[in-house]
Amino acid sequence: MNKKEIHKLLETKDDDLLFRFPGYSRGELRKLKRKETLKEETELKAPKILIWDIETAPLLTVCWGLFEQNIQPAQVINDGFVLSWAAKWLREPKIIHDRITGKEARHQNDKRILTVLWKLLDAADIVVGHNIDRFDIKKVNAKFIEYDMKLPSPYLTVDTLKQVKKISTFTSHKLDYLLQRFKMPHKIDTGGLELWKKCRLGDEHALEVMDRYCRNDVLITEQLYSYLRPYIQHPNMGLYLEQEVCPNCGSQKITWSGTVMTQSQVYEQGRCECGKNVRRAKGLRKNKLLK
Repeated sequence: MNKKEIHKLLETKDDDLLFRFPGYSRGELRKLKRKETLKEETELKAPKILIWDIETAPLLTVCWGLFEQNIQPAQVINDGFVLSWAAKWLREPKIIHDRITGKEARHQNDKRILTVLWKLLDAADIVVGHNIDRFDIKKVNAKFIEYDMKLPSPYLTVDTLKQVKKISTFTSHKLDYLLQRFKMPHKIDTGGLELWKKCRLGDEHALEVMDRYCRNDVLITEQLYSYLRPYIQHPNMGLYLEQEVCPNCGSQKITWSGTVMTQSQVYEQGRCECGKNVRRAKGLRKNKLLK
């Protein structure tokens, strides 16, 4: 049965099933209808997780020295703006991205490229990135307000920088350092600040390199997120799937083994296939949230 037939099946009353699909028995059609309905409901409830990153131009200012300068607003000649952004839905191969043109850079005009990014953030349930809570989200929100675009619909965040600092102390928590420690592909070498200077001046080649750099950051951030997922505090996937699932990855493959006690409660202790430790109150009915 192809997709078109299944769509018709889902919209058809049980009494009409045999007339529309004479090759199936009534029981087979009802069973398939129930199965496809559950499948559609599960797909609708699965959270949309967006991994994303932005690159911004530095401020252009005037000052009288190099050391311990306190830059005042009157010293700012041009404010910063978004040079490029990249994003991808979790586990989907396509990277969505855009960058400003040389002309837009010379006019510090990033409105065009932010329109599509707004739509992606508006559609997301959870957004993932490194240092997004302090930097990326606030930067684009400022731009959305400046252009009177309104803010995207509310979403939850997973800031991999904040999460890894919460549970551990590495020598550095920068993205590239963590990736090297975990033996993963890391950042593209840009040559340093010179690339950002050229982008600000509207150099098309430099802007293309920046776009490629940003796309790579999204790929490696996804890898870091997947690696850290069993260890971090994650938005509870059970809220979306409404099943007894791992709160971090959404899997139902959990091995229960023994109990753990707190000051006020006894829990069953388990471990998901992803490695996350989970627990549930003893005697808890199914379809309740795990912790």
